[in-house]
Amino acid sequence: MERPNFVWINTHDVSARNLGCYGDDYATTPHLDKLAEEGVRYANAFACGPICSPARTSIFTGMHQTTVGTHHHRSFARRPDFVQMLPHYLMAAGYNCSAINTDLNTDIDPDEWAAYQSNDALLAQADEKPFFAVYSFGESHASVFKLTPEQAREQRSSLLTDEELHDPDNAPLPVFMPDTPLARERTALFYDGLMQVDRHVGEVIENLVSAGVLDNTIVFFWSDHGTGFPRGKTHVYDDGLRVPLIIRFPAKYQHLAPGPPGTVVDDLVMTMDMGASVLSMTDVQIPKHFQGQAFLGKQREPHRDYACGARDRLDNCNEVIRTIRNEKYRYIRNFLPHRPYASFWPDGGFFATPPEKGTPEHDFWDTSCL
Repeated sequence: MERPNFVWINTHDVSARNLGCYGDDYATTPHLDKLAEEGVRYANAFACGPICSPARTSIFTGMHQTTVGTHHHRSFARRPDFVQMLPHYLMAAGYNCSAINTDLNTDIDPDEWAAYQSNDALLAQADEKPFFAVYSFGESHASVFKLTPEQAREQRSSLLTDEELHDPDNAPLPVFMPDTPLARERTALFYDGLMQVDRHVGEVIENLVSAGVLDNTIVFFWSDHGTGFPRGKTHVYDDGLRVPLIIRFPAKYQHLAPGPPGTVVDDLVMTMDMGASVLSMTDVQIPKHFQGQAFLGKQREPHRDYACGARDRLDNCNEVIRTIRNEKYRYIRNFLPHRPYASFWPDGGFFATPPEKGTPEHDFWDTSCL
């Protein structure tokens, strides 16, 4: 059996609601919108946690971060020998793999790391071996909210023309954010960064076309967790955990898709399930210790009734929060309710110095601690 290639395109800190194909009219995401038109869009995909390193570790191990001990941000946990990263199983099955994102809370075996190849090398060898390639982009990261327009222009939107930049006056502010010039400015900067991520997605697709491998490749797009807006990242509300997940199936592998191009799937899935789904589509036996459930392929399981999540230490801000969601409701249990919940500004935890009172920055910070 000829096996498909897989490309995982991922970014930081984007909620499902932030993309045009998920209904955001302010967003400029034509390449992702096209990917959704040609593929399948998951309307209820959830991360295991609202912070990058625990969430990504969960994705690549196929296990809840609280099970593996990788639930504290930027910590290190030694995994049991039987818990391997997803590329380990794919390389054993004959795949070439590129390096996965290093923002993980555990180690990667040096021999395995040495076996990873560049994405360009994978494309060049596609006639010889199928591949699993990971492309990671970060212009949408929450730290954009701390940048000035000049800094953001250099670091997050350098590929855009001045005419393509988003107009702060039209920025869609959440109802809990103050309608101030600063809030509008930072919101527009986020959408500029997201547009640049979208531009990268277009470049990846074009590279696959140029290499002649798009027709043999299943393309995933996902975010590690939700938006960097207040009540998003670091919070276990829907905005912190509900993420975009788009999968494009070429005609050759359309039989693996849950529906024709343009399908919207409402079933609950978790980003932790993606690894099991890839193994299922390659006929590799899913390891018994995986907590991720295949939602595609021959080993597909019945759809989830619940999606679970957790929030623990971020920098030196300790939290013990657990959450579970079904199709309609979310339950949140805070095991340390006596502690102040003030961990956003943004992406800094208690290491971040609050802005001076009476300034626009302080108003934004104050809102972010909701």
